[in-house]
Amino acid sequence: MSQRRKTLVNLQEALAEIGRNEEIIVREVSEIEIAKTINFPGSPTILINGKDITRGEKPSDFHFACRVYEFDGKRTGIIPKDFIVTQLQKRGFL
Repeated sequence: MSQRRKTLVNLQEALAEIGRNEEIIVREVSEIEIAKTINFPGSPTILINGKDITRGEKPSDFHFACRVYEFDGKRTGIIPKDFIVTQLQKRGFL
């Protein structure tokens, strides 16, 4: 399973865990010009109401590359479900 797909599954599971049935829009960014236009921070990215779930703010720059995160001292390209749940609750995204 790709990192992007696993992050999507984690998001779906996180929403189900907190009892939310939100619409998820998956956007393919296949060209650098699109990435520039929308300030795409790389893949995978989760935006809630335009804000990056990992930073809590709207992206201000773009990257046309895979995104690497660090969770519990380990580098990964997957946003973990537990992190998503915590961020949704802590930041009041929903």
